[in-house]
Amino acid sequence: MKNPTRSLVLAVAFLGMGFTMPSCPGQKEMQQEIDLLRTAHTDLSKKLQTVTDQMTALNADMAQVKQLLPQITNVIEAQKGTFDRLEASIKELQFKTNKNGFKKKK
Repeated sequence: MKNPTRSLVLAVAFLGMGFTMPSCPGQKEMQQEIDLLRTAHTDLSKKLQTVTDQMTALNADMAQVKQLLPQITNVIEAQKGTFDRLEASIKELQFKTNKNGFKKKK
């Protein structure tokens, strides 16, 4: 046989041996482990996307809270002023009532 023909026969024989050889020991278990890891990776990716979506929603909510907080503060301060004036008026009326001879019931 000539050199190119011999190389071709050796290459075909080597490939034929590779196709007809039984699989390596533990190959099936390794493939199962790879499949399990792929499944776990997919599950973790889904969970990560869920957490990312929740964080995006939370950030939007926090932005809205930061926007509304000054308005709420203004309303509370206005109400506090009104309550302070109301309390002063009540104390003044109590003082006038006590001054005119009406006593508190105990």
